[in-house]
Amino acid sequence: MRATKVSIIALLLAGALSASDAHAGEGPGADPDASPWTAVGLSAGVTTFGYGALAVAASSSGELTSRRIIALSGLSLGLFGPATGHLWTSDFDRAALFTAGRLLLAGTATLGITRMIAGGPDAAARDPHPYLDETLAIASLAGVAALTVWETVDAYRRAADQIEDARRARPSFTVAPLLAPPLSGAVTTSPTLAGVQAFARF
Repeated sequence: MRATKVSIIALLLAGALSASDAHAGEGPGADPDASPWTAVGLSAGVTTFGYGALAVAASSSGELTSRRIIALSGLSLGLFGPATGHLWTSDFDRAALFTAGRLLLAGTATLGITRMIAGGPDAAARDPHPYLDETLAIASLAGVAALTVWETVDAYRRAADQIEDARRARPSFTVAPLLAPPLSGAVTTSPTLAGVQAFARF
């Protein structure tokens, strides 16, 4: 009877420790509710808010100074917003690399648009390469959009990898009963409790 009680206690202890281990430290920041979609939400949310503010500033008819402030803030959030997913996963080097690429492409897009505006309506007739500035501006803007989507997807993948690595690397401790056949007496098919064994992984 006593052996049966010890066996039941050992099994209950093993179940409790396994349940506790299953919910411990599942992602960045040891947050049990961490999810790769958090990185996607940060990147996409901040970026969408930035470009939304830029669109509001462009379509608004309010004071020019306020519109410029809103437009500059929205543009900054649009360019730097996709990096928030990588910042959440502490991938600072990847955040800096993607952001630098977007800033470079934004600069070339600005250059192409500025040259198009400065040339005036008759610039195409005087320019031997009339579509160069237009192509530069469109290709650069397309590159900014592609890097934005790419970084959002990459932030999801990196967050998922980090959460999986943390799940595999976290310490675990399991206790289970040690059963063995009786050493003396009549041979039976039912084993008896010989002790308690523990398994630890660090």
